[in-house]
Amino acid sequence: MTVSFERLYADCRAYGWKVNEAAGTLDGLTASGVAFRALPTADTVKLAVRMTDKKAVKLQSLLTANPAFATLTVSATDNGIELHFPMNGIPAEALQDVITTAADRGVELASESFTDKLESSREPFAAYLRGFVGALLGALVGALPWFLMQWLAGWNMWYLAAAVSVAAFYGYAFLWGAHSTRFAMTSVVVCTLVATLGFTAAEFFLGGSYELLMQYFEVNQIAVTLPLFLKAMAQMLGSQLLWRLLACTLGLVSIRGRILAYTHEHLFLRGRR
Repeated sequence: MTVSFERLYADCRAYGWKVNEAAGTLDGLTASGVAFRALPTADTVKLAVRMTDKKAVKLQSLLTANPAFATLTVSATDNGIELHFPMNGIPAEALQDVITTAADRGVELASESFTDKLESSREPFAAYLRGFVGALLGALVGALPWFLMQWLAGWNMWYLAAAVSVAAFYGYAFLWGAHSTRFAMTSVVVCTLVATLGFTAAEFFLGGSYELLMQYFEVNQIAVTLPLFLKAMAQMLGSQLLWRLLACTLGLVSIRGRILAYTHEHLFLRGRR
């Protein structure tokens, strides 16, 4: 055992830590109530703070911001987390500081993980179902101006498709959809695609394009197969659909902040409209 460890044990004993020189362990409790065990000869500190691997990586980036611990690594275990960094010659004050910082920030990150899990799991399946149905209904309502301009006035106002994605989100929020950013975004995108592709397909089959295509096949005596039909349909609708999807994307980007604000609402605001 080196002199540095002997000095470390002596200083840590003065902090009130339990020192076992034979086993090479330092045990204690931080001010935030986190139990820890330091094993200087193994370059390891164990803390009783449980967190996910993702949070452990975040904690590591916070701790390594200190140049003195640039090589420090954090790993999540079944019983907490482990810090690994060189301890030969480390002052007791530095060891205490890194343990205290890891414990305090670890508790904060673990609390965030627990809160995220609690808030996501406390919402019933009905909230997810309501959200998807609301997004679908909103997308269909958002397509109405586009539909009316196209069918009644004969104007190809493709930019009105931006209202589809916007209305899809407001339909999601109106029916109190689940406060999950990933699910909300997925629902809005899927329902926007359903409404946009559905409207485009309906326009093709009911607006005369289908009859014109079939007449073309008949006049030129072309045998109609499904791959050929789909290819011809895509060629006829490709540019129109591209512009419409672009408008939907722009609409979605414009309300991204609103979606994040909704999905990060505080608990007491949820379900209150």
